[in-house]
Amino acid sequence: MSATVSTPTPAAAPSLLTSGEKLFSPAAIAKQIPSHRDKAHLNGATVFRWIVRGVKTANGDVIRLEAVKLGSFWRTSLEAVERFSSKLTSASIQTDTPPAPLAPTPKQRSRAAAKASREADALFGRAGE
Repeated sequence: MSATVSTPTPAAAPSLLTSGEKLFSPAAIAKQIPSHRDKAHLNGATVFRWIVRGVKTANGDVIRLEAVKLGSFWRTSLEAVERFSSKLTSASIQTDTPPAPLAPTPKQRSRAAAKASREADALFGRAGE
């Protein structure tokens, strides 16, 4: 299985600057995203990690948060976080997997057991004879 990496192209970086999206530091963005813990928010290091390393999906693809580096600082936008979360959500919902087979009903299980019993009797003879 070959993994693909969703890396913003160099042309995508200037679009964050020219699109009119308000840019924030990873720490400022993190304060606007609720955490799974009550009354807390994400750590800025988490957002930085999404920018630099990305998040690996179930199929091995890596999705990175769009950001621009201005001098020695990374900047991203809430819109970029929204696009990032949308890509992660889409990657998590696997539409190409077939639905799970339905479990057999009690009547189907009973018939299958009776059939297997008859086949075993035919092969090995009846028990107790």
